[in-house]
Amino acid sequence: MKRIKFFAIGIGISLAFSLSVNSVQFAMEDFLINQVYFPDKILLAQVSREGLNRKNPIDFNIKAKAALVIKISNDGDQTILFDQNSSAKMPIASLTKLMTAVISLDNQQLSRIVEISQPMILQEWSSGNLKIGEKITVGELLKMALVESNNDAANALAEVNGRENFINLMNLKAAEIGLRSTRFSNSTGLEAENNFSTARDMANLAILILKKYPLEILKISAQPSVIVLSENGERRHQAFNTNELLNSFSQIDDLKIIGGKTGYTDESGGCVIIILQDKDNDYFINVILGTDSRESRFSEMRKLIDAFNNENKICNF
Repeated sequence: MKRIKFFAIGIGISLAFSLSVNSVQFAMEDFLINQVYFPDKILLAQVSREGLNRKNPIDFNIKAKAALVIKISNDGDQTILFDQNSSAKMPIASLTKLMTAVISLDNQQLSRIVEISQPMILQEWSSGNLKIGEKITVGELLKMALVESNNDAANALAEVNGRENFINLMNLKAAEIGLRSTRFSNSTGLEAENNFSTARDMANLAILILKKYPLEILKISAQPSVIVLSENGERRHQAFNTNELLNSFSQIDDLKIIGGKTGYTDESGGCVIIILQDKDNDYFINVILGTDSRESRFSEMRKLIDAFNNENKICNF
């Protein structure tokens, strides 16, 4: 009888202890979840469209083939504030280099040294002055690809893993994160028949980068210029940012650019992604695709952001 009594007491103590541990565990999980910027399910399929369901007093008159504005509040809720043809497939020019950066970070060490070869520097529209035989790290090549949109640097990053394998990894990553209307055929975004995406998919890629690569991609892409070093630490290049909006947003109250990417080819027209953060730590993903010139991608983006900021004060409808 005593044994049964002690056994019952032991079971009771174990159960109480187990419940206590589980309670602490659940509390800790809740705490950890609350420290994460965004929930794991970050794709736009579940985004609220309340911004589209209200009468908007602003005539946006956005002269681009596609545009999208997503607000991500600091608790992870997402709202589409503006949508213009965001599901249309079209060429995306150098916005491609955002995925090039993601694949490089996932598969290469930043300290890996790359020797520049002739095939790497035979790309059009490059301004990085890379030289055959020059040795430079993956991290420095990323700076060139993201800041000055250097095609030779993006091409060199692809060659590290083998160009065909690298492009395959880009497409596998796109499928993995749900970019169903995106296809990559090169690492640069130069005109190619099978290199395309949508404003919606590009917004999703930007959200992934915001969640997983804020320092490695966004912080670099928000620099007006960067010094690019050779393997031995000597200064070799200075790369200037192709994003003309970087300095212009200092005049907008409570908003700052934390990253972005530009793109332009004759086929794609002007493209640009701008990621903004406000004083409440809300984020705004802004995508413009298919403007009629290099210059108009910036004027259309500025018009879109100014409209929300001035009329709705950081998009509060």
